[in-house]
Amino acid sequence: MKYYKSAICKNGHLQDSHLEENETFLKKYCQQCSSEVIDKCSHCNKIILGSLDSISGLMAPYNIPNYCHGCGSPYPWTEKFLNEYKLILGLQSDEIDRKMQDKIYKATEEAIKQNFKGNSITILKFITKGLSRVTKEAILNSLKEVTTNQVIDLLN
Repeated sequence: MKYYKSAICKNGHLQDSHLEENETFLKKYCQQCSSEVIDKCSHCNKIILGSLDSISGLMAPYNIPNYCHGCGSPYPWTEKFLNEYKLILGLQSDEIDRKMQDKIYKATEEAIKQNFKGNSITILKFITKGLSRVTKEAILNSLKEVTTNQVIDLLN
C-alpha cells in the first residue's frame, strides 16, 4: 500500500489526489476560487497525503485532510474554518459567555482532529445541548464546511 500526494488549494478545493511524490501539479491557482494550490505543509514541508493505493488496485475513498500528518498543524483551509468559527461563536455572545465559547471551540477542534469519530460527537452534542435553536443552527451551519450531513444530523 502506498499514499499518493495531493494538491489542494488554500480554501480546501481538491485539485488532485493521485500525484507521485516527486510530481508537481501544473496549475498554481484553483480554477474554482483562484487561491494558491499547495501540495506540502507550510510548517514542516511534508507532502499532503493523497489517495491510498492498496495491493488489490482499488482506490479507497479520499477525504481531504484537516491537519498535517507530519507536524499536526492545521492546513490553511482548516485554519480558515477555525478562525471563521471562532467569529461565529463570538457573535453569539448574548447567549454564550466567553468560557462557553472556548469550550465549544475546543470541543469542535478536537472533533475535527478525530474526524468526528468516537466520543467527539457526544462531547460536542453535550456541550451544545442547552443552546437556543438559533445559536445551535449557526454552529451547525458552520460545521457543514468540515463534516458530513450525517454528523450534522447526529449533533441535532
